[in-house]
Amino acid sequence: MTTAIWNSDSPALRETFVCYADILGFRNRMERAFEADAGTSFLKVIKRSLTAAYKEVRQVKDLLVVCGETCDMKVFTDNIVVAYTAQHLEITFGERELLTFLNLFARLQAVLTSDGFLLRGAISFGQHYQDDDIAYGPALLEAVDLDKSGRPPRLVIAPSIKPRIVRQLSSHDHVQWAPQYKALLEDPCDGRIFVNYLDLAFEIYGDSSVTDALLAAHRKTVVRGLKEHESNEGVRWKYEWLATYHNYVCRAFAKRFPMTSHEDADPEYMALCAFAQRALDYLVPCEHPDLSPPRPLNLQDLAAEDLADDIHHHQGRCLHCRQAVTANGGVAWRRTLCGPCPHCGRPGWCEAPRGQAKSRVQGSG
Repeated sequence: MTTAIWNSDSPALRETFVCYADILGFRNRMERAFEADAGTSFLKVIKRSLTAAYKEVRQVKDLLVVCGETCDMKVFTDNIVVAYTAQHLEITFGERELLTFLNLFARLQAVLTSDGFLLRGAISFGQHYQDDDIAYGPALLEAVDLDKSGRPPRLVIAPSIKPRIVRQLSSHDHVQWAPQYKALLEDPCDGRIFVNYLDLAFEIYGDSSVTDALLAAHRKTVVRGLKEHESNEGVRWKYEWLATYHNYVCRAFAKRFPMTSHEDADPEYMALCAFAQRALDYLVPCEHPDLSPPRPLNLQDLAAEDLADDIHHHQGRCLHCRQAVTANGGVAWRRTLCGPCPHCGRPGWCEAPRGQAKSRVQGSG
């Protein structure tokens, strides 16, 4: 399917979410396969796995393009670059596009890791251009720079996205209910935010048998990696990090749905609790003693300065009734933008969706 969504005749940079990722140890595994005269066998394995994984990305990308979105994908064996331009940033702060990315790469990462291939990379935001031949821009540079050798097998969130996450989370009544809150975790070892792909995959697939198979395959990958690289400390610790993450997700899932003996408990909920407790059967017995488990995001610690505009007075005008609409504080303003006009009740009332900049008057607070 043709996806020339950037105008290659008149190239221009656009505000875009970009993910750059690669498969860890791909070259070493290929070299070992040829040394063992198993090059053809390894080719069949990598062909099956990458074809299935990249097919998921292409399906989402093609659907977005059909819907008029700007999305493109580039693949070179063990490297992938996906770009997705954002719309209406002044209203949504890129929430829809970021959630699409998080769900897409959660599936990709789950599929590859279950097949024994560890994915590492970064998701960034900024100016970017991409066509059939070129991927170009500072957003790509930031993502590539974050994909450094020696890092754990994870997809990290670049600093360029953090302010947008804070604003997205702050627009929800309860931060813990926001989808991106559950989709992201923080690594206490270095403070990096990364994609919680296992937990996301549970929700995406929504089938207990699939989740059981996913946990079993993921555990198998971790245990095998720990054993194969027992004498290679530099590689082994990546699997120890993965074991710590794997066990955190299993324990968190079981803790979220504890068994109850209440006589009025719903049978379906009880079945879910029993299923969640089975996650503890997939714990990996080996973890690095110096690796702390990941933790949920802390909105205030993430970037308190990004909420500084909450003391300001915001004002816009309805496109339909032309009445002024105001709100005190950035959070209240973002909620107002998501609802109907308080005067005439019409949706899509704000000037911003049609490209007219809303006014903002700072208050004395």
